[in-house]
Amino acid sequence: MKWPIKIGKIVDEVTGRVKVSLDVTLLEPIWPEIVGEKVANHARPVDLIGDTLYLTVDSSAWFHHLFLLKGEIVKKVVERFPRCQIREIRMVLRDG
Repeated sequence: MKWPIKIGKIVDEVTGRVKVSLDVTLLEPIWPEIVGEKVANHARPVDLIGDTLYLTVDSSAWFHHLFLLKGEIVKKVVERFPRCQIREIRMVLRDG
């Protein structure tokens, strides 16, 4: 390693390896961009606990559809927020 090293380079290297938690309020405004308008009309993010994103879904049909898309949604969220810790999605059927 050659000296001197710029502090910005060290910070970038360290923070690039650190996983950070994503606040669900950052996800809400761009949710339609991530999952598409159609899905966003039937499901929305409500909480993020640990590595699990919780969604409310408005019908059992959409619950099933999103169950099949969980891996793709996780991938899209991680693409948008590369250092987030989301690994799982859990869904709750919304009342009313």
